[in-house]
Amino acid sequence: MPTRVYSQPVRCLLSSVLPKGRGLVLMLKLYADESVDNDTSLMNVSGYLMTEDQFAALDDAVRIARGDLLYFHMKESHHLKYPDIYQKLVGLIRPETVICGLSVYLYLNDYKTLSAAKSEYTRGQSLAYWFGGAYTYATGAMMALCSGWLDESDLYRDEQVAYIFENNPHQGNADTFWGLLDKPQFADRKQQNHYISHTFVDGKGPLGSVLQVCDILAWNLNKMQREKQKTPELNRLFLTPTFWFHHGPKEISKTLHGALDYWEKFDKKGKPYQPS
Repeated sequence: MPTRVYSQPVRCLLSSVLPKGRGLVLMLKLYADESVDNDTSLMNVSGYLMTEDQFAALDDAVRIARGDLLYFHMKESHHLKYPDIYQKLVGLIRPETVICGLSVYLYLNDYKTLSAAKSEYTRGQSLAYWFGGAYTYATGAMMALCSGWLDESDLYRDEQVAYIFENNPHQGNADTFWGLLDKPQFADRKQQNHYISHTFVDGKGPLGSVLQVCDILAWNLNKMQREKQKTPELNRLFLTPTFWFHHGPKEISKTLHGALDYWEKFDKKGKPYQPS
């Protein structure tokens, strides 16, 4: 089989997120529903898991499908302004072009209420102080969903994943939090998440083409949650294996409290507490 020639931006990205030259790529798009009050709005993080060759091929295909359009964005109603391009982009997602789709969603008011709680282990601070905002939580839930699927996969069980997120206003806390996985004391969680690296890219920039099909998935999944029915485009996307999970109050509470044992031992920078 001939060696695939990647574009320069894609080659630079893959060499940075897959430093050993192997692994899977999970591109993730944040979608927060702004059609309702922010405190009760729906948030989801959705994306596609793929090999590096699939990533490069999909990047090429999206750019070709867009033609002269610099980027495609659902919130800017590009699906209505450019319906032919929209249908072409939906058609790019097939079982042979990606491994699977993944999505987690939660309601912001659920997280806000539960993360405001304090416990004897949080040293007087709220759970949100230790775990960050809803976006940081959602990215962690996505890692858990992805790694859980990999653990059950015969083909990909031993693979590591480069998590690529879209640039967004909430990324600073998530970047700090997941950067802890490179510290020795968090080696078990790093292995559990099949984590090799994470980075953020501009969804409208030269590395954002694949994120734009993740945007289509996220938008259609949010529409399904609001309206309780699938769009024709989502039905087409679902021809590719797609897994999603709703983190309601029970799941959020369990996740937050289940991780407190880490914060009993380490501060937010991953440094062990000294005995008082």
